[in-house]
Amino acid sequence: MTSAQKARITGLGYDENFGGLDLSGCPSLQSLPSEDWTDDRFAQPDRTGNGNDLKEFIKQQTAEHTPPTTVHAGGCQFKVFFRDNVWHGDGDVNGTRRRFSANDREALLSKLAQATKPQNAYRPLTKDEELQVIRACQSGDRLTGIGLYLAFSIGQARASRYNSPIEMMHDAALVPIMDKCANFCWFHSHFHALDTPDWHSYKNRILAGRPVTFDLLDAIWMRYQNDLDNERRPAPLLQTEAPDEPEETPRESLEKLNALDDDEVDDLMKSARQQFAREVRAGRR
Repeated sequence: MTSAQKARITGLGYDENFGGLDLSGCPSLQSLPSEDWTDDRFAQPDRTGNGNDLKEFIKQQTAEHTPPTTVHAGGCQFKVFFRDNVWHGDGDVNGTRRRFSANDREALLSKLAQATKPQNAYRPLTKDEELQVIRACQSGDRLTGIGLYLAFSIGQARASRYNSPIEMMHDAALVPIMDKCANFCWFHSHFHALDTPDWHSYKNRILAGRPVTFDLLDAIWMRYQNDLDNERRPAPLLQTEAPDEPEETPRESLEKLNALDDDEVDDLMKSARQQFAREVRAGRR
């Protein structure tokens, strides 16, 4: 008997030196048996399973009799079913069919949640997808080119969430891919367009963060061409010759003749005769 049990019955006049009390009717005052009470002559307790086999059996039977169900994860729909002792999930993720499997249903649902975790609202196009868009734009059907670009980049699963194209255009998360789509399709719809750093720098400076449209790109391109023409046009030539002096009036000529002396008059007459003779020989007289 422990000291705590002795203290509990001290009030009853208990004295272990003078016999004892019959405590068989007081379970709370009796010590629990230790593990060494077992007798090797009898079968030992079986603790190997602890009921796991039974639990697994019940779990498997429940799974086998569970009909296929539809599970929605991250906006995607999956068919979940149990077959060949394995749980399976079959559905589309961003327009691509995906299959998952796990040993139990909870593990399978965890895989579906990870696979459909929201990521970027769009993805870059592959080379084959870009070529399809380019062919449509080059043929003059730019609306088809835009539709193909957005379908490839956004995916049918996300596009189906919108009730109309206008609602999709108003989704702020799609503004970057809308701008990329407009630039890509506009460039391949205009054979004269340039893909140079100077053009992109000029265009981005005029856009100033505004959403890109075909009309806006057309206006910026026209302004860009005008600026290029002004740069290529040569500057007006500077006047290098002195301006013509105004003609003398008859009065001014007479005053100059009167101011000449006799020798200067003779030289002037001689020069006039020589000029007259040259003109006659040239056939102008």
